[in-house]
Amino acid sequence: MPFVRNPDSFYGPDAAIVRGELTPQDCHAIEEAGLHHVVIGSTSDISNLSRIRGLTKLDVQAVDPVDLGPVSGLVELRHLSVGGNWHGEISLALLVDLEVFGGDVKRPRASVTGVLPGSKLRFAQGNFDEKLLTALSRSASLQTLAVHDTRIKDLGWLEDAAPIRALSFTKCSVLADLGGLRHVPGLKFLKFERCRKLGRLDTIEPLASLELLQLDDCGEIESLDPLRHCGALRLVTLNGDTRVQDGRISVLAPRAETLSVRFVDRPTYDRAAATFGFDEAYFASAYAAYMN
Repeated sequence: MPFVRNPDSFYGPDAAIVRGELTPQDCHAIEEAGLHHVVIGSTSDISNLSRIRGLTKLDVQAVDPVDLGPVSGLVELRHLSVGGNWHGEISLALLVDLEVFGGDVKRPRASVTGVLPGSKLRFAQGNFDEKLLTALSRSASLQTLAVHDTRIKDLGWLEDAAPIRALSFTKCSVLADLGGLRHVPGLKFLKFERCRKLGRLDTIEPLASLELLQLDDCGEIESLDPLRHCGALRLVTLNGDTRVQDGRISVLAPRAETLSVRFVDRPTYDRAAATFGFDEAYFASAYAAYMN
């Protein structure tokens, strides 16, 4: 059997799950079955993929090194998820959702042009060349960019970025210089989780459109004072081991009627901290809009 369809699988009943070599015959059978979602398992050769007309969603979970170059021939592809050991250049004109997990990604190159509105790019567990992030951040309609578990030190690659509305950084353990945020003045959603080198928030001060800021498990933060100038800010979280060094949560007190703050109370914090509520409905709606 060239491929399997498993209604109980993670990928759902309409995915063609390919194990082993992907032959031209397989591609023809997938197209004849009217399937638009292909899951690649153990093969290291995907050169025949472009034979499948109408393919819009592709998952590649590579055990052996796989060259992703042929993916660029999938002119209708909208959703791409890549894991495992991969390399090569990706160039996709209509990509909406790119998710990257794992792999030895030391010198990748990418160009993504004409991306559809509402695009989301997510990177995880890779030693990414900043040229890749620079190229992707310039995609004209990019709205959400999430970077996980990478060794980026600064955000300078956001220069000339598209009008990104949401940025998320998780386990970026050496990220310290946030000066590049000045290149995305229209940012509305900003999340840092387990990024413990941040220290100061001065570079967040100019983000006049910022509505939601998460600083969860980010260790020592010098002061919240720069946030007083973020006039659109509606919600701040300081969860986990995030600790405000000067203890002055009260600098946000004048905004208590419109600003939600969730934090782990500490003996060193001033008492004004107790005056803040938390808007769960807005928090859920913001996540739905930017991160789902």
